Amino acid sequence: MSVYAVHKLLWLAEENPDFRGRLQNDPEETLKEFPLTNAEVQALRAGDVGTLYQMGVSSFMMRLIPTHGLFGVTPESYRERIGQQDPLRDVGRRR
Repeated sequence: MSVYAVHKLLWLAEENPDFRGRLQNDPEETLKEFPLTNAEVQALRAGDVGTLYQMGVSSFMMRLIPTHGLFGVTPESYRERIGQQDPLRDVGRRR
């Protein structure tokens, strides 16, 4: 897997408005610029943050996906999709 490439893509989406616009408007072509596996491309295109997390993508970096409305993910759908896999979900809660 090329988790580094996913992290770089998300970092660029945060830091570079032109790149972010291309990713929002033509994700198919923009994703081709990165050495991603087929599984990573499919997970990104589907906004499947649960699978991305299982692949090793940082939940901190993935929060940029709903922040910028990438791949059809909203803040609400992000929370639903990440579900139990969010390591920060239970921080501070007592058992």
